[in-house]
Amino acid sequence: MTNSIDRYKFIKRKKRLVLYALSFLLIKLSISALFIGTYDITFLEMLTALFKTSEEQAHVLLMWNMRLPRVVVAVVAGAGLSISGAIMQTTLNNDLASPSTLGITSAATFGANLSIIFIGSTVLMQMPYITTLTAFLCSMIAVSLILGLSKLKTFTPGVIILAGVAMSSLFQAMTTILQYFSDQNTLSQAVFWTFGDLSRANWQDIIILTVTVILSYVFFYIKRHDYEGLSHGELYAASIGIKTQKLRLISILVASLLTSVCVSFLGMIGFIGLIGPHIMKKMIGKDHRLFIPGSALLGSIILLFADMISRTIIAPITLPIGAITSCLGAGLFLYILLKKKESSSC
Repeated sequence: MTNSIDRYKFIKRKKRLVLYALSFLLIKLSISALFIGTYDITFLEMLTALFKTSEEQAHVLLMWNMRLPRVVVAVVAGAGLSISGAIMQTTLNNDLASPSTLGITSAATFGANLSIIFIGSTVLMQMPYITTLTAFLCSMIAVSLILGLSKLKTFTPGVIILAGVAMSSLFQAMTTILQYFSDQNTLSQAVFWTFGDLSRANWQDIIILTVTVILSYVFFYIKRHDYEGLSHGELYAASIGIKTQKLRLISILVASLLTSVCVSFLGMIGFIGLIGPHIMKKMIGKDHRLFIPGSALLGSIILLFADMISRTIIAPITLPIGAITSCLGAGLFLYILLKKKESSSC
């Protein structure tokens, strides 16, 4: 008995050490990312610029207008997209569930294309955040359609995944049609938006993103015991008094809202919600007291690392970050599928 308790404490300590190691890695990567760019800067110059005590105004502008916002938005958006995927995977009991596979990012992309191609030539385009708002509304329409369709065939996780795949294909097709009928100027703007870009967020956007991520995180963490029950199966969760359908509905809506805000500000950044939670599950298991913060940390690290790759691999050209994350995600997606096939054939 004593050995079992000691072993439990050892495993718990080990999992917490993983979180501490990830926190350290995130801080190290964040500092390293501040040095990446065509203009070289020393550590002392960076510190004085960050505290606005530098005599070189160019250093202060470089840090506060370009490099620091990019690092902060990568950390915040990465955490948001990853915990969104973690909650979707838990509530739908499916490792392949994520904002990308459920069609939410495709819907947001369609909304942004709609705004740039059709509203761009009207007076409405002068409204602040019109592209962001349209992207957000379209992604919420996609979520409503998915949940509505799933109600017709009972509210099961499998039906939601299939409805999400169908919605994703539909919105991708509509985006292609929109781009086909656009002129060269609006087409280039729309395609550029689709790439995903961390440099387009300003401090006002970052504040909105940060508030959304923090509020969503608090909601998910309060519900951690319910998710823990749900991860042991529908019947077990119902037997301990968890209203599974209500929990699933509210959780997917909050996760979709979180994804929509991230994508509508930064463009299409796919697969963070698939990669982060899946790796975290392998590292520390499904204990949601650690799984939720762990997924947030790893999501931040992945997006920050992907951004560093996109800026350095063929510097001074910056590759679209959405392409980097999609390459990483596609590889993992195939790996999960192959592992599932192997386990089902055993």
